[in-house]
Amino acid sequence: MEKLTFYHYTRFIDEVKKHRKLLAGSYPKTSVYDFVLDFCPEILLDKKEIQKLEKYKIKNKKLINKYRNEWKEDKNDLSAYRNLKLIYKNKILQDFFKNKWYILSFSKLLEKGWIKDIKNNKYSKASAVFLKTGNQYTKFKITKSQFEKSFVVEQKYWKYWRVGYTNNLMSKKFGRNWWQKYLRYDKLFYNEFKELDKKGREFMNSFVKNTFGKCYLSIKRLRNYKEGEFEVPEFWIYGDIPISKCKFGEVNFKLFKEKTGYSKKDLEKRGIKKCDYIERKKQTCLNDF
Repeated sequence: MEKLTFYHYTRFIDEVKKHRKLLAGSYPKTSVYDFVLDFCPEILLDKKEIQKLEKYKIKNKKLINKYRNEWKEDKNDLSAYRNLKLIYKNKILQDFFKNKWYILSFSKLLEKGWIKDIKNNKYSKASAVFLKTGNQYTKFKITKSQFEKSFVVEQKYWKYWRVGYTNNLMSKKFGRNWWQKYLRYDKLFYNEFKELDKKGREFMNSFVKNTFGKCYLSIKRLRNYKEGEFEVPEFWIYGDIPISKCKFGEVNFKLFKEKTGYSKKDLEKRGIKKCDYIERKKQTCLNDF
């Protein structure tokens, strides 16, 4: 897929214009990354690196909990293991995680899988992202160098976790009330900092492996992706974009409501939260274009 034009939705168009560039502000190491390292690290790491991770957890318990408290305070969603350098199981994961910042993007203005499905007349669960980003967007072009360093992941596994694929799998294994179990275990481990018993870890291992784990394992280099290959594609574009390569626009609210299910009032009610601002802090990106 040699596509060089992408779309990034943001409520910070004025900031983009102020900095004269679209800043790479999305980070690959988030709480989702922590879920995998906590409950099924074998997806990303070999035995030697897992041992390194476990030693780090013991030595840096206070720091890890401090970072997790930032999640509760809605300050950011950065990994509690952000300072730990790991070697991953394969080169594509190594290349993906070695860069700290990307621009989360769509290949189309209204990307299939993220908006209302015309066939079944239902809104995608993934459309919730538009409540955060709003209806304004930046259309931009990337260089061949950026193209080579960009990635795409399949988000259907965890964006649909309460319906379809994940719901069916978890219901068969853990019963119809599996979602309540997940909420309880998540609260115990990440909010109250308590270790889970055998049943709790077994549950979280299965849940994480079949959601976030499969998402990470789906990752492809942009150059190897075929259009339409993923049901809910999410593009991770490398580096900042000069304003000279950007065009700005917005989806009118009638179409926005029709495609995402959210109105202007919904956006105003949600507002802008603390965690949104981290994506607008100026970051240092290793650009070579």
